[in-house]
Amino acid sequence: MEHTHDHHHHDHEHRDDHGHDDRMEWAKALVLIGLSAYFIFNLISGNVTNYINARFIWLSYLAGGLFLLYGGYMLYTLIQARRGNPIEHEHDHDHDHEHATWGILAIVAFPIAIGFFSTSTPLGADAVNGGVSLNAVGGENGMTISSDDPMKWHVLDWLRAFGQSEDITEFEGQEASFIGFIYREPDYGTNTVMVTRFTVNCCVADASAIGLPVRGEMVADVEQGLWVRVTGAYEISNFRGENTPVLVPQQVELIEMPDPPYIYP
Repeated sequence: MEHTHDHHHHDHEHRDDHGHDDRMEWAKALVLIGLSAYFIFNLISGNVTNYINARFIWLSYLAGGLFLLYGGYMLYTLIQARRGNPIEHEHDHDHDHEHATWGILAIVAFPIAIGFFSTSTPLGADAVNGGVSLNAVGGENGMTISSDDPMKWHVLDWLRAFGQSEDITEFEGQEASFIGFIYREPDYGTNTVMVTRFTVNCCVADASAIGLPVRGEMVADVEQGLWVRVTGAYEISNFRGENTPVLVPQQVELIEMPDPPYIYP
């Protein structure tokens, strides 16, 4: 009888000793609230558009709200348990811990901490990998052009217009004005740059660098990565071994980076 009593007493202490489980639960709740805070921080600061297409911002609001609700509920239940008013759960509490470890929590928490303490910057010239494309990209709107006025076209509009044309020489002498950042490579030739934008379909993971060639002394000394508005007229000229419309600038204006800096196809 004494042995049985000791066994039940030991089992009772094991069930009542929540030291390890409580610490795990507190950590999970704080990580969830941290995730929510990071989403909210990026939404308030506007940094969210550095990562995703603007039309998907609503998902960030949804995620931030859900993380806050779940994390807040977990904190509430833990506080109630500390006060001696535990809230009953339908699921098996011990089974829940089989799927969460300190390592997993650390993997989730680490990028949150990095995100809070690092500077968020949009993609620019330093992020161009593999060169700048002269090919238009598609999207939900296919190959449509944003305006009937060519002087309002952005880089992607022009590339789509070139791609749809059966005779590229029709753009000889066509006036244009568009913005982008300066990007150059040695094989572009003398006084030639690409005025470049990044397109983002979903998020920066699928970003593509596209651009239009601009040739003239006015852009020769403009520093790589600076944002400009170039205004001029096209001439059909050789660029990277092909005849293509190359803008000859009549005016080059340094500008601030637009908000958002990306084009969304």
